[in-house]
Amino acid sequence: MKFIKKVFGFESSYSWVKWLRISFAVLGLVIAAMPAILFDDYTVGGLIMTLILGIPAILLGIGIAALIGLLIGGNISAKKQKQSREEINASGNERLQDLDKSRAAAQDGTLAAGIAEKIFVGVSVVLALLVIFGAMQWWVAVIIGLVLAVIAEGIAIPARKHAAQFKSDFSEAAVRPLLEASGLQNIMYQPLRSVEKSAAEESGLFAAFGRMSGSEYVSAVYYGENFRLSNITLQNEHESVDGNGDLHTVWANIAEGTLFVFERAADIQNPVLFFDKKLRKKDGIAAGNEEIDTRFTVFADEAALMQLSSAALSGVAAAAAEIKEPVSVSITHGKLYFMVHDRKIFAAAVESDQTLMEQRRRIEADIELIKSVAKGLSTVLKY
Repeated sequence: MKFIKKVFGFESSYSWVKWLRISFAVLGLVIAAMPAILFDDYTVGGLIMTLILGIPAILLGIGIAALIGLLIGGNISAKKQKQSREEINASGNERLQDLDKSRAAAQDGTLAAGIAEKIFVGVSVVLALLVIFGAMQWWVAVIIGLVLAVIAEGIAIPARKHAAQFKSDFSEAAVRPLLEASGLQNIMYQPLRSVEKSAAEESGLFAAFGRMSGSEYVSAVYYGENFRLSNITLQNEHESVDGNGDLHTVWANIAEGTLFVFERAADIQNPVLFFDKKLRKKDGIAAGNEEIDTRFTVFADEAALMQLSSAALSGVAAAAAEIKEPVSVSITHGKLYFMVHDRKIFAAAVESDQTLMEQRRRIEADIELIKSVAKGLSTVLKY
């Protein structure tokens, strides 16, 4: 399903892309169905022919839509990029100017690699059909496919290098200066590090997982409270059977987002867990706080919950109030864990045409999120 959404442009930043691609795909399907419609051939053979014609027709339609979208979107993007460059040049900040060049190289390379990949896939389908219908020798198709694969990989390798360089430059030239000017105290920022795996395990917020990765580690003090955070991705392994019947072990994400760890919380005997109703809806208990009961499903024994003051409950609600993504919270082992699901902070945008100034504004919003969470939870932590 995710692949289909991607093919039809549902994940595009331009709302009109999906409608354009769907329209051309429908047109391709109609073209493919014309033999059956014109000759009134609805036999199994006619339907098979419709399917055989339908695949290349739909791919052709999507391809034409993609080219039109590239022209329209490219023109819009070019104007946006020009305005951003003018804004950066007017600032006179050489570090930002260099970073913008790094961004442009990364995004252009990624776009070129994506186009090359799509061309390779499209030509491979056509070659396969030509071999099936006997219009081309299989070894000729293999040679052409290998040449295209080498060309595509030759474009992809420098693109990956530019992307990695931009991500590194972005952390140092964009994120770090904004963090240092944020008003947070005692900041330690390590973009390649994450909070420890044991924090995710001890929080009680996640199902059992096999491995954890993460990045964008921040340790700081705000409102007198120490905390640390990072992006995390939790994965479990499971066995999957491929088309040949072979068994493979694959890793699948079970949770990802930004995990906060606050060092000092109410020291209660048993854990109190708050799960966003988008994550869990059943089997909780009433907290007796309207804001909490509206947003969260609470898991705790009543004695532990009664140890939290109404101000502490309001603090949890306040910390989550401005966050659109699902949130889960736990108070256990004298610490407070706050997870913002499906949102990763400080990420450098490579697979898009997002300008540097747009990304800086997004980083500023991420920092405001951090401060808002810390401020809201201060009443809980000081309990």
